[in-house]
Amino acid sequence: MHFELASEEQEKIETLTQSSESIRNPVISVSELEHLSEGNPYLEELLETMLKSCLEYTITVANFKKTMSENKNKGEITEELSDVNTLRRSVHNKTIDDINIFSRTLAKHQKDNSWMQGGGMDGKNRSAYGKFALTLTLSRI
Repeated sequence: MHFELASEEQEKIETLTQSSESIRNPVISVSELEHLSEGNPYLEELLETMLKSCLEYTITVANFKKTMSENKNKGEITEELSDVNTLRRSVHNKTIDDINIFSRTLAKHQKDNSWMQGGGMDGKNRSAYGKFALTLTLSRI
């Protein structure tokens, strides 16, 4: 599965990797996820939905980080920053749901979903889902 990314979005996203090189190493690769889904159109569709959500989340995080860095009143929550964070949170919730749906459906089809535990995604650790979404997307760039 290949995706196109506007150069402006790619530049914003690539700034996310400046803080940590480990952010490029997902707990499971896209090709491994594709292999788990292969031959099952429903799983393939859920994987595509999950990957799109991960990309959208990554873009919102990049926009949030860019907005924070451009904030002239450091430490002050501006309306723009609040709006960008509200969108990021909403997209994060959807991404968590899509990751969980894909994982549960894999399990129902007797496919390995142990990568969820390996990534700390236990339904309670929101940051683990965020990191997974970021690393999965960044591994595709």
